[in-house]
Amino acid sequence: TWYILDRTKLYSYADYAATADRMDAIAVLFPVFFFAVAALVSLTSMTRMIDEQRTSIGVYKALGYGNLDIAFKFVNYAAIASILGGTLGVFVGVNIFPKIIFDSWAIMYTLPPMLQTNHSIMMFLTVLAAAVLIVLTAYWGSRNELKAVPATLMRPKAGLAGKTILLEKIHWFWNRLNFTQKVTMRNIFRYKKRFIMTIIGIAGCAALMVAGFGIRNSIGQVVQNQYNELFQYDMSAKFSPDSTKQERDLVYSYLTKHDYVEAYMKVSQMNASVKGEDEEISATMISPSTRTNFDEYILLRDRVFQNKISLPDDGIVINEKLAKELGVSKGDTISVNNGDGSVKKLEIAAITENYIFHYIYISPDYYEEIYGLKPDNNAILMKMAQNDFESQQQVGSDLIGVDQISSVLYYNDVAETFKDSIKSLDNIIYAIIVAAAILAFVVLYNLTNINISERQREIATIKVLGFYNMEVAEYVYRENMLLTF
Repeated sequence: TWYILDRTKLYSYADYAATADRMDAIAVLFPVFFFAVAALVSLTSMTRMIDEQRTSIGVYKALGYGNLDIAFKFVNYAAIASILGGTLGVFVGVNIFPKIIFDSWAIMYTLPPMLQTNHSIMMFLTVLAAAVLIVLTAYWGSRNELKAVPATLMRPKAGLAGKTILLEKIHWFWNRLNFTQKVTMRNIFRYKKRFIMTIIGIAGCAALMVAGFGIRNSIGQVVQNQYNELFQYDMSAKFSPDSTKQERDLVYSYLTKHDYVEAYMKVSQMNASVKGEDEEISATMISPSTRTNFDEYILLRDRVFQNKISLPDDGIVINEKLAKELGVSKGDTISVNNGDGSVKKLEIAAITENYIFHYIYISPDYYEEIYGLKPDNNAILMKMAQNDFESQQQVGSDLIGVDQISSVLYYNDVAETFKDSIKSLDNIIYAIIVAAAILAFVVLYNLTNINISERQREIATIKVLGFYNMEVAEYVYRENMLLTF
């Protein structure tokens, strides 16, 4: 039998391609959040700037300046600031973040030096999009102010009139609030624009931070779930294709007598493939020599409800991700190539929890019924009496020295390799978390400034009425804390 394998079939190549795809998914999702929150920060900053220069706008109008001339002052400022900030951001984005990501992957892979390609069009469009967004924000904010007459603009801006809010109509709730709590609720609903901007801005930053921590935490749990709970054996070994039954029996006899080996199970492992919509999906087909005690080596269970799944008499069990990629569910049939070119339709009896690679589990009787031959028990799953490195090394060395054994796999090593893969994500995740935290700080800083500048006379009044500085601070920050929560 001839196997024609191109480089995409190599494990390291395919693994690196999957890593790049994961990074691509992050690169598509996160900039959308950052751009939306950055737009909100720009809107609050320009709004505050225009409010602070309200009197100057009135003076310009009184001196005969046209609306477009006055608006140009703010639009010009916004354009210069956004172009300079966008250029600096593009420089950092192109020269720093790719280096962090590349160095993170270099922990796992032996890679050539990083090559930077020219992304001039993308960089130009990014800066242009930011500039247009902020310029439009500045023009829109100044346009609203320019509608007023000079005399109105040169006077301090009148505060918003108080009115009955929705919470006041909920008497059982409203009557239980004290005076300061009522004032806080009134102010929150009084300044609806700031209320909405704070919630959207903090929600975006919180989503980014939770996503950053969540990616690392959820991926880190994969090793525990896969190699401690689902795969309960410690080692596996595979026979050479040309090994005889007598030679395999000698290996079984050796394992039975070995002090380090607690138990083992004979299984058939086949490099199967399943026909998907666009391509064939590779999967490992496993058929145990007996269904008795199979769950002590590989636990089949439902991911959501954690219900145990027994290996069925009729039908197969496939992992959840494979079912999702194929778009199938329990009761459907799929075409499975057993690795020897024999393609048969198999019914899905259950879908099991699994996190790494694709697996198909089939009973020996059902395999013989469908494919017309008994599965070849070409592999061994082993449970160690003491699952330590020295025990595994000793058994592994002994087995590798046997001509009939073609490969030995330590699942501790596999788990460690996967942990290294997760560590390579850490720098990227930390960069996202730090950026989101800084963005959250900037959002709150801007909104707090707007809050205070809008209510200077109000704050001065309550200080005259005898409020202490701490009470005044609580008066302002209580709203921020509530909205942030």
